[in-house]
Amino acid sequence: PREKSPPASRANGAAAAGDGGGSGGVELSRSLALHGPGAKTAVMGILNYTPDSFSDGGRHSASVDAAVRRIEELVAQGADIVDIGGQSTRPGAALVSEAEEMARVVPIIAAARAAGVGAVLSVDTFRSAVAKQAVLAGADLVNDVSGGLLDPAMFATVASLQVPVVVMHYRGDPATMQSLANYPAGDEGVVATV
Repeated sequence: PREKSPPASRANGAAAAGDGGGSGGVELSRSLALHGPGAKTAVMGILNYTPDSFSDGGRHSASVDAAVRRIEELVAQGADIVDIGGQSTRPGAALVSEAEEMARVVPIIAAARAAGVGAVLSVDTFRSAVAKQAVLAGADLVNDVSGGLLDPAMFATVASLQVPVVVMHYRGDPATMQSLANYPAGDEGVVATV
């Protein structure tokens, strides 16, 4: 597939969540600032398209149509951003293949855009190939739970696509990261490891 051109608003530094009928008011700038003085806080809804989701038990992973309906519900309930993930991060979750993760998230993003969902769509992935295909399908930003540590091509990919990236604090891998989340207080805590 050909490269997606950044929307005009993204090319000059910002993409508004309200473009195309979303709940509006949230700007994504290339500096990753989601809000400035006086701006409202952005609400992110989560859609885990996994059969073993810890938050919804896989309730929304029955079909692409069910997933899009859930995205529409989240937006109607006030979500400014909807984060779509196809790899479970529940404690002890097994990794799915890149192809499986892509097959889970890309059709949902494309279908949500085809259905007219105008909210900011985020893809929750640590794989650059999944991120690229998700953005080409209509995702506005990449949420990388690994902080760019699991795929050395992630930062170059998001830079070439000109999309914001959320980098999380991270230790281990998706199967072990929950068990590595205990830190001593003070300087030896999370801040010292990022």
